[in-house]
Amino acid sequence: MPSLYEETWYSLAEISEISGIAVRTLRRHVREGRLEAVALGGRGGYKVSGTAWEQFIASRKVVRTAKSELGSGAASSAAPGPRD
Repeated sequence: MPSLYEETWYSLAEISEISGIAVRTLRRHVREGRLEAVALGGRGGYKVSGTAWEQFIASRKVVRTAKSELGSGAASSAAPGPRD
């Protein structure tokens, strides 16, 4: 793991631009503890380490995969088939 001085840090605006996730949504993830970030003094916002961002993305991939598998199974079993 890189030291704090070697780590790459991103603002929520930068992550939003890269990922397409709204800044407001990213703030909510930080407040709810899903995305680890360092609060800057005053209204300086947050900085997220590259490592924390990678962990967040990895956790979302697991959730999305599980939801998509659940959704596809439910959708395929509920979908009507062709009638002869």
